[in-house]
Amino acid sequence: MTLPLLNATIMIHAQRIDYLIHAFEQGVLTVEEEEELNSWFNSFTASDLEYPDEELMVQSRMFVRLMDESGYVSKVRRLQKIRFWSRVAVAIAVFFIAGVAYYYTNSLSLIVPKNSIVVAGKMDIKPGGNSAKLILEDGSVMDLEEGNGEIKMGEDILYSDGRSLKGSKEQLYKLSVTNPILKLKTPKAGQYRIQLSDGTVVWMNAETMLTYPKEFTDKNTRQIELEGEAYFEVAHNAAKPFVIKTDKQFIQVLGTTFNVENYPNRNVVRTTLLTGAVKIHTEHGDNMLKPGQQIIVSSEGTDIRNVHADDAVAWKNGRFLFYNERLYEVMYKISSWYDVPIAFKQVTLKSEKIFAAVSRYENISVVLAKIEATGVASFIIEKNKIQVIPHNKK
Repeated sequence: MTLPLLNATIMIHAQRIDYLIHAFEQGVLTVEEEEELNSWFNSFTASDLEYPDEELMVQSRMFVRLMDESGYVSKVRRLQKIRFWSRVAVAIAVFFIAGVAYYYTNSLSLIVPKNSIVVAGKMDIKPGGNSAKLILEDGSVMDLEEGNGEIKMGEDILYSDGRSLKGSKEQLYKLSVTNPILKLKTPKAGQYRIQLSDGTVVWMNAETMLTYPKEFTDKNTRQIELEGEAYFEVAHNAAKPFVIKTDKQFIQVLGTTFNVENYPNRNVVRTTLLTGAVKIHTEHGDNMLKPGQQIIVSSEGTDIRNVHADDAVAWKNGRFLFYNERLYEVMYKISSWYDVPIAFKQVTLKSEKIFAAVSRYENISVVLAKIEATGVASFIIEKNKIQVIPHNKK
C-alpha cells in the first residue's frame, strides 16, 4: 500500500472506525461490520506494507501494539479494555496523518522565543545537539567541541577523531600527570558520548552528569556516578564489575546494555535492561533484571515490569517515542531538549495520555504539531515559554 493511499484510507475511515469500535464494545456489530473492522486492523499489521519513512514505520508498530494491548486482537476475552482504547484509536489514526504532513501553518501560534530561528517566515525553536563541559577536580571547566560529540578516556583524553582537548596549560598538565576524578556534564539541549578507559561507551542525554575516574585503577571494581539519563554499553570484565551509583540505587553489571534515568528533580529512578543482566541494590533490597525488564525505584519501594526496552533508548537513536505517556512527562522531555520552560493552562492536562513518535532533530514546531494532532492539547510559544492549553479544534 502506497503512502498516499494509506493516508486517504485513514482520513476517510477515521469516524467510521470510531463507530465500529464502539459497536464492538456494545456487542452489536453485524457480521459485515466485524469483517470491515477486521479488514481495517489487518491493513496495519500486514507484513508487506512499505513505508518510505522510518518514523511512520515506528508509528505503525506503536499502533499495532496499541491494538494488541487494547484487547481487540483477542476480542471478547479482553473486551473490557476496549473502553479506553476506542477513543484513542481514532486519535492514532489521525496521528498517522500527522506523521506525514507537518502542521507548520495551521497548528501553532508562534511568538519569538530567545533561542528562535525563522523558517519560511515562521518563528521556531531549534533542537538540541552535541554540547558538554568537562569539569576537573579543582572545579575548572573545559568546554568540549560540539561538532565531534565524543571523547575517549585513557592515558590521554582525546576526541573520537584523535585530536587532543583544548584547555589551559595547567588543566592539560593535571590531566596528563594524575588520575583525577572527572565530571562530564551536558546542559539543557545538550547530549554527548564518552568512551571510558575500560572501553565502556556511555551516551548522555540532556541535563546529565557523569562522575568517573580518568582511568579505572581499582583492582576490584569500576565505579562511576550518574545524575540524569544515560545509555550504557558496558565492556565485559568478569573479574571487575561495573558499578553505577545513583541517589537511590547501585547498579552492578559485568557486560551489558541498559538505560538509566535518574534526574534529581524526579521522584523515581528507572533502569531498563536491553541485553545481559544487572543487579540493582536499593534500600528496599536486591533485584536482578532480565532483558526487557524495567525497575522503577522510589522512596516507597521498587516495581519491576516487562517493557519494550527499545522505547527507553529511543532518545539515543534520535527519536521522541511517547507510548501511553502522561503529557506532563512528555513536556518535561521537550523542555529539557529544547531548553524552554513549560506552563500548563489547566492542571488536568498534565495527566492526559500521549501516543507519538517524532525525530528529536526536528524544530519544536514539528514536535508540538505531532502532539497537537492527537487532539489532546494545543500549544502557544510566547517569549521563552510554551503554554499548554486545551485542544483548539480548527
